[in-house]
Amino acid sequence: MKLSVLVVLLLLETRSAYTYENVALRGKATQSDRLDNSFSAAYNAIDGNRDANYYAGSCTHTDEMTNPWWRVDLLESYIVTSVIITNRGDCCAERLNGAQIHIGNSMNNPVVGTIPSAGPGESVTLTFTENVEGRYVIVALPGPGKYLTLCEVEVYGYRASTATETNLSVPSARCAVITSIPSGGVGEFQCNGTDGRYVTVVIPRQEYLTLCEVEVYGSPLD
Repeated sequence: MKLSVLVVLLLLETRSAYTYENVALRGKATQSDRLDNSFSAAYNAIDGNRDANYYAGSCTHTDEMTNPWWRVDLLESYIVTSVIITNRGDCCAERLNGAQIHIGNSMNNPVVGTIPSAGPGESVTLTFTENVEGRYVIVALPGPGKYLTLCEVEVYGYRASTATETNLSVPSARCAVITSIPSGGVGEFQCNGTDGRYVTVVIPRQEYLTLCEVEVYGSPLD
């Protein structure tokens, strides 16, 4: 369809979404090695408890090794908006320094963030402004003679879309930018000469998007 497009948007409101659901809570955790101690299990990092005292029984712990890692399988692919990692508080806080966070859909995923340093018991937040998608979240500590201890790993996000390039045209040309529309207001945007099958409204940051009406006017392609 050839679109000399008039797009009319009636917005109820938009709200900042500071957090989504912690999807790690229903995941399955594993780690490269486990210290011979009943307190050290990988699943301790996704038990919903930020208690940073290792001896309280809610932290993980590998043995000393080269390149130790911890991984959570989210069981399906998510758009990850942020990760919060809580460091051990009663000892050895410096051990987490230099940790790398990998996210993706395989066992060999790109680094999406690092922890240069973390204080005792500190919860470090990594926020992603661009789409970071994956089923697996891995915390790895590169180098020899390392211990990896995590007292909680929280993964916030939402299920990845099932749309593919066969049913969704991405990327599309940008017709207009909504700088401001009051609650209950109507915005009109002219997209003269634009042709296409899909009209997409996107907020390129972490937000809720609520639309009460989207009207698209155009004419068929010759």
